[in-house]
Amino acid sequence: MFGAHPLSTQFNRSPVLLVEGEDDKRVIDQLVRSGGGAFSFSPCVVGTVDEMNAWEKWLNDFLPSIYDNPKGYSLRDLDDSAEADVGCVSRARLNCYAIENLLLTNECFATYGLNASTYQTQINEWVAQRPTHPASASLKSLSDRFDDRRTTKIKDIRNVLVALLGASKPWEVLVGQLLADHAKGTDSSKHSVREYLGPGVISKLLS
Repeated sequence: MFGAHPLSTQFNRSPVLLVEGEDDKRVIDQLVRSGGGAFSFSPCVVGTVDEMNAWEKWLNDFLPSIYDNPKGYSLRDLDDSAEADVGCVSRARLNCYAIENLLLTNECFATYGLNASTYQTQINEWVAQRPTHPASASLKSLSDRFDDRRTTKIKDIRNVLVALLGASKPWEVLVGQLLADHAKGTDSSKHSVREYLGPGVISKLLS
């Protein structure tokens, strides 16, 4: 009655975050749960990049009718596209191939008592013991170019990578907890969480 729509408070407290897939949504949901109130988003799956574009435009038209100074967000995987915002919708793009690549950061290794060298050794040993396994070729390719792991596609082997860490939780939970613990850290080295997220994601979503 005072010009504030009942939805305004909810949108302000937990703004819409458009994501490409269900995997990304589960990671963001876990980030919110593990963040102790530091992060608050309502992730919404849109599917394809083309659909992301359409929903960004729709949010830009819709949000101003809900409350003053509206803000929405979108999160994409790495590619070479420009990052111009769409009105009140702020675009952010990961600096790694996809969100599961955060499994290959130094902080993730350290969580399980490993480092890049020991983890790579575990990959090589796993492949040597299972040369005909469907995942072995992709794991060997990853190991052969291990310093390029930030931009390597690992979707088909991510569950094996989690097992090699010694983790017993779904990879989405692991990555969400990893972000909650390290997104506000100061390490910006080549294979750090912050480097894989990139400055746009850090400044727009996680600062």
